[in-house]
Amino acid sequence: LASNDRNQEILGQELKVGNEIVAAMRKHIGSESVQDMACGALWDLALNDRNKEILGQELKVGKVIVAAMRKHPGSEPVQENACGALRNLAANARNKEILGQEFKVGKEIAAAMRKHTGSESVQKYACRALGNLAGNDRNKEILGQELKVGKEIVAAMRKHRGSESVQEDACGALMNLAVNDRNQEILGQELKVGKEILAAMRKHPGSEAVQRRACGALRNLAGNNARNQEILGQDLKVGKDIVAAMRKHNGSERVQVIACSALRHLAGNNARNQEILGQELHVGEEIVAAMRKHSGSEGVQEKGCGALWKLAINDRNKEILGQELEVGKEIVAAMRKHPGSNVQKQACRALENLACNATVTKILRDQGAREAV
Repeated sequence: LASNDRNQEILGQELKVGNEIVAAMRKHIGSESVQDMACGALWDLALNDRNKEILGQELKVGKVIVAAMRKHPGSEPVQENACGALRNLAANARNKEILGQEFKVGKEIAAAMRKHTGSESVQKYACRALGNLAGNDRNKEILGQELKVGKEIVAAMRKHRGSESVQEDACGALMNLAVNDRNQEILGQELKVGKEILAAMRKHPGSEAVQRRACGALRNLAGNNARNQEILGQDLKVGKDIVAAMRKHNGSERVQVIACSALRHLAGNNARNQEILGQELHVGEEIVAAMRKHSGSEGVQEKGCGALWKLAINDRNKEILGQELEVGKEIVAAMRKHPGSNVQKQACRALENLACNATVTKILRDQGAREAV
């Protein structure tokens, strides 16, 4: 019944069936089938935003879900449906806090992943739940530093290399966890998750979702962490795989946005990465192609200009970008197309670095950069 949108409203808000589900779970805690079906029902009900609030905040269903997971650790269906329910509930900001900090559901999710390493469905929904929970700053710390869930995510990626959905959701979880500075160190340097992300990208080149989330994870891992930038850019040469993703999915605005952002963070203030990206991998060509293909996308233009800004710190890159690729044309076009957006800031940064070269400065003037600024 709860797979229907209108039914979700009726069941969750008019009939308040959450009360009966919670009562059944408490009354029959020892029944695997009751816990399995109840968690599945909560999963579907929690697709509705108002239901999320009722279930998560008024009825505190996280408590009975945790009880079910603890009582039936060996039941794959219970663990799968419980993770699915937690994932949907955790899409709500307040629920994230309750689930992650009051009920510490990350501990149960990690236990499920360890117990059911061979279950693709458990691993998939567990990663999805972790990804949503990690949207909260304090949860990032608990999950990444106290529970070290990165270990379970890495294990899932290795065990289910051929599963597109596991790789996608695992990369999504890593992407959210890696927003935290300490998590960047743990994930990038202790657990070496960069290797697993690259393996996912190479195994599933045709998956837009895997490539997008993998690029997002690489972007956040690089962050402002100098050591991660070295590992990713120089040891693993991830720029090559980001370029491959951009070429394979040149029509995907979302891939281009996040790939350009990843290139910007990889280039950072790392001189060697700037050389590799600009001169060995020629990423400027891919950025220009993305900006031309998606001229109407504010995100692509902003992130493209941001990547050019960082690449143009390098003197040789200034020449390649400004003289050979004539990126000034794309930057000026972006500024004209998106006058009221953050594109202007990133574009001006890129022009500033490019204009440190006298020859490029003349080219930029001829392309209308002075007027655009």
